[in-house]
Amino acid sequence: MFDILLVDDSRIFLASIRGALSGMHGVNVVGVAHNGKEALDLAEHLHPHLILMDIAMPVLNGLDACKQVVRWKQPPVVIFLSTHDGAEYCRAAIDVGGQCLVSKSNIVHELLPMIEGMVKNAGTSTGALHG
Repeated sequence: MFDILLVDDSRIFLASIRGALSGMHGVNVVGVAHNGKEALDLAEHLHPHLILMDIAMPVLNGLDACKQVVRWKQPPVVIFLSTHDGAEYCRAAIDVGGQCLVSKSNIVHELLPMIEGMVKNAGTSTGALHG
């Protein structure tokens, strides 16, 4: 299974993305966090392959959380999801070690195919994923 941690301060968005992912073969949502601090705590315990994370959140924002995640021995991939999808946000997401930023309005056409590709690649490559 390809384990994913969802991180967003919007419970409505979390329910929506969880629903979208639930129909994907080989995908397992292992946890949900509402801010960057919760995300760090959960990710250390759950060891997800992928963290889908909002940028703007209380307590600890997604960019600062990602800066810590990428320093781990076997860091998960971080993909940012945000309503802020301008060039400066995309650049900031990459600069802190995220794979990319996907607009929350483009989940179906951009994010889900990206995750399908990750799941497929994880199944065909040995040692590519930890856990």
